[in-house]
Amino acid sequence: MKIEVPTGYNDKKLTDWLNEMTPYIKQISAVAPYMKFELEANFHNIDGSEGSQTCYDCEGSGEEYIEETNEYDDCSTCNGYGTLDAFEELKTRIESNLPDSVLDNITFMKAYYDSSVNCELTFTIKTTALAQVVDVIKAFTDCADGYDTNNAGFHIAVLTDKNGKYPCDTLLDENKLENFKYNVTKILPAILYASANHGTTRSLYYRQLQISEQKYSAIHIIRGGFEYRVFEPCLDNPEKVFDYIKVIANTLKYYSKRKISDKLAYTLELPGRLADTDYTKTSIKSIFQDINNLTILRKTMPYVDKDLPIKITLSDKQLAKIQHKQYIKAVAKYQAHLQDIQDSIRARIKRDYLDYLEYQRQSDRLRDLTKITAQEYVDIQNNKKYKPESLLTTDTVDKKDLYNRVAEYHRNRVREYHIDEFMRSTSKIEFKIEGRV
Repeated sequence: MKIEVPTGYNDKKLTDWLNEMTPYIKQISAVAPYMKFELEANFHNIDGSEGSQTCYDCEGSGEEYIEETNEYDDCSTCNGYGTLDAFEELKTRIESNLPDSVLDNITFMKAYYDSSVNCELTFTIKTTALAQVVDVIKAFTDCADGYDTNNAGFHIAVLTDKNGKYPCDTLLDENKLENFKYNVTKILPAILYASANHGTTRSLYYRQLQISEQKYSAIHIIRGGFEYRVFEPCLDNPEKVFDYIKVIANTLKYYSKRKISDKLAYTLELPGRLADTDYTKTSIKSIFQDINNLTILRKTMPYVDKDLPIKITLSDKQLAKIQHKQYIKAVAKYQAHLQDIQDSIRARIKRDYLDYLEYQRQSDRLRDLTKITAQEYVDIQNNKKYKPESLLTTDTVDKKDLYNRVAEYHRNRVREYHIDEFMRSTSKIEFKIEGRV
């Protein structure tokens, strides 16, 4: 398998890149020979949905100066219109800025207007040439006279079709698909964290934290592949795409029989602002500055990108709040512990009381040997069930008094815990905090 390498790297950086990325590219290639990328942006030099662009040669005048005749004539680039078909022109310019070594690995490319932004570029490339995605991103943004990524997404699809066709002719294996959905769902919190660019993220309205056939999912199941809609645009940071490739490779491991422990089942508490259509950027840290979310993130991140650092700390106020919650939980656990003791006492009393009544019944039968066999007599005599000596000295006893005496016997055996002693003796209630988290 020949893996294409990034351009502009020195020998050492190139070697390091190959050593790091080769296993991930091979992992993806084993499932999908092609990948589809959707780059979205608002180009400031494109006029709305009509896709018109001011001609860059005549600057919109529609004329060009002809030196031979010393006269002005219609601009040869825009035929005198002063504008160009922005998307056809964009595609042409991108292709002219890319070397043949890159274009040879691209099977499809189209530029067009998208409802959320005014410019989108979709292209399909061989998985072994993922390094060249950086070149395409740079060629895309170089065509913009200024741009922004407000309302923009960054979608990456893995395609199992051997020719890179989309939608694919091939179908996903149902058993592997179910295993993928079941297991990767457990690590979606870490995928969300890894999807951030420059430490920020946007609304989850169009990429809800789920794996589903519904389009607006973090991982959208498509015919013959998976579309990862969870990632943030990284047009200003093209090499970030390599981190996204790691995430995809590590999740595709579970398009198999591989399992993740059910202990990683989670409930992530998300801010309400992430549920609407507001695309205002928010800090990814703010989502995980909660002990529940941070604990989930730390447990799930090794499955997504073990080398990605989690740079999140909690303030003294947050720590105090957490410790208070722990104390409340400890008290509740202590009270439940006491209740368990009481329930155990009641159960033991009832059992012993019934045993005693059975003993009394057997004793009554002993008084009339004509009612029992010799063997039964021996069995009764050898019966070692609980028989408090104080109860056996009396032929008859008040039932209420008997119950109280048995209860007292067991209560004396129960150690009464003090709340502070109980907390000290419990090594781990929920979380053990030593300093900052």
